[in-house]
Amino acid sequence: MDEKQTEGAAATGPAKDNSQIAPGTAPPVPTEILRQLTKDDAGHASKAVKPAEEPAAAPTASAETTSEPASESAGQQAEPSKPAEDDDGLGDPQTDEAVDDIVSREADELLDAEDSQKESHNRGGRGFGARFKDFFYFWWHNKWARWITILVVLASIATVGAVPKLRYKVLNAAGVRASLSVAVLDNTTQLPLKNVTVSIEGRQASTDINGVAKVTNLRLGPATLTVQRIAFATTTQPVTVGWGSNPLGNVTLKAVGTQYIIKVTDYLSGKPLANVEATSNGIEALSDNTGKVTLTVDNQDAVPVPVAIILNGYRTEQLTLPAANSLTASVQLVTDRKVVFISKQSGHYDLYKVDVDGKNKQVLLAATGTENENISLLMSPDGTKAALVSTRDNSRDTDGYLLSTLTLVSIADGATTTLDHAEQIQLVDWVDHRLIYDEAAAGASAANPQRYKLISYDYSTSSRIQLASANQFNGIATANGVVYYAVSATDPSAQASFNKIRPDGSGKQTIYNQEVWSVFRTDYGTFSLQTPSGWYAYATGSGQLTKAGAPAAFVSRAYSDSPDGQRSLWVDTRDGQGVLLGFTLAGGKETTLQKQDGLTYPVYWLSDDTVIYSVVNRTETADYVLSLSGGTAHKVVDVTHTYGATQGS
Repeated sequence: MDEKQTEGAAATGPAKDNSQIAPGTAPPVPTEILRQLTKDDAGHASKAVKPAEEPAAAPTASAETTSEPASESAGQQAEPSKPAEDDDGLGDPQTDEAVDDIVSREADELLDAEDSQKESHNRGGRGFGARFKDFFYFWWHNKWARWITILVVLASIATVGAVPKLRYKVLNAAGVRASLSVAVLDNTTQLPLKNVTVSIEGRQASTDINGVAKVTNLRLGPATLTVQRIAFATTTQPVTVGWGSNPLGNVTLKAVGTQYIIKVTDYLSGKPLANVEATSNGIEALSDNTGKVTLTVDNQDAVPVPVAIILNGYRTEQLTLPAANSLTASVQLVTDRKVVFISKQSGHYDLYKVDVDGKNKQVLLAATGTENENISLLMSPDGTKAALVSTRDNSRDTDGYLLSTLTLVSIADGATTTLDHAEQIQLVDWVDHRLIYDEAAAGASAANPQRYKLISYDYSTSSRIQLASANQFNGIATANGVVYYAVSATDPSAQASFNKIRPDGSGKQTIYNQEVWSVFRTDYGTFSLQTPSGWYAYATGSGQLTKAGAPAAFVSRAYSDSPDGQRSLWVDTRDGQGVLLGFTLAGGKETTLQKQDGLTYPVYWLSDDTVIYSVVNRTETADYVLSLSGGTAHKVVDVTHTYGATQGS
């Protein structure tokens, strides 16, 4: 080799021996370089990345190219080098593209292998949630796995549903529970039995007044129902507790004890009473529609049997049945509502209460000894309160005049509330739980426009409302729950008028803006008004005021409406006798309920079909009770006659 050749060899570096590289195979490339070459701009591996085009570099000298004179190569350094065209074709563009493809493919395979290894390593270290998510993702996107799973679930459900035992086992394991109800009847009367023990699978319940027992929190499936009660044969039966409430219907028990027959009727009407409960030592029976009670007890010792007869709204009766059961016992039930009255049997005007058959009389409010004979008494519609006007407080004005006291008395316990003291107090009416009354202010002068006050007191809220005031009222009355009043012209500063107002103070209206001298209620829905210009009729239903003639009698009817608002009562005198008349609001029909010598006011309702009226004649002063359902009037007790409500003029 000459000097020029030595310099050329030094400039190009030692020649590589390419004889060991097979044609078409790229030399090995480091892994990190491959990664950089095969990642896209986002840093992700790409299998389709091709090398970027760069200016052609001098090809690696091969055995053929190095044999050329070095001086020739050196003489061309100032010119751009051109790729040598070798006989083996390695410098051909197609060959270069093939080499690039091979390099890219091998790099992709190497990267996939490394990524797979790392993914496998990471999967092994992931939590259960991530692995489950991967599993679910695979299952959801694999239609075969999804459909197979659905079919298996449906088949399992069908199998559980088709096999009852399996179905109950699965539901019980899932915590499903059910209930069961049964009605127990006496096989003799076919009436419900109370306090019967119903047991099933270790759980039990007792029947109520309707004979119904409900057992809850039961496991599903086959079970045994047991129904038992003293003096009746125990019965058992298989049942299947299904999902839900499981109403089993009626179960009858056979009576094996001693049976007693009791006939129950109403004291006033004499009519049989249904659903009356007879109880003895925890054993109960109900009366049928004929008032017959068949009570079955365990009386093996043949001893007398104590029995309580109970019905809501009636006084409980106690009786003792003989050991022998050959006779039918009879019981009359008395309403538990009390009759309230004034009596001077102690020498003072005491307030009493008593049952309608005259039993259980007791002092409700003892007199103070200062009461005079001017006493008014009015019962509330619900029978819980009594309004009493008397001089019991011995209260006096500055001139020493004895004042009246308005006292509200509780019928249950005799508790009292003092509402007012005044020179004069007149009770007008009860409207629901409101007491309407008129009072004359103590010490007021004759020209005082506040001399008389019309008051409404609500005992349910202990509140008082002044409905109106005047120097004088020419008339006060109520009708259909509305208060009517006539303001007198005795006060020059006041406008005389006839007005109406509701008991709560609302709906005030002037009906006639002239003076009304007298107010008479001539029938249930009509007032006759006497005025300086003549007589007028006012219809409460239509609100119409029309010119009319004088009424047949100058007496105002004091109607008393029943608690349910269906009927009303009033008292008249006909053929020398007092007459109690009833008026049906719906049809407007009037009927005679009772004729009796001395029958008079006060009249009030004890219940929706029971009334109390007074009788004052030469032989007695007493309160009577009458049932509108039938029967005759019964005397309750002798009383001291009192005033009731003042209606009209």
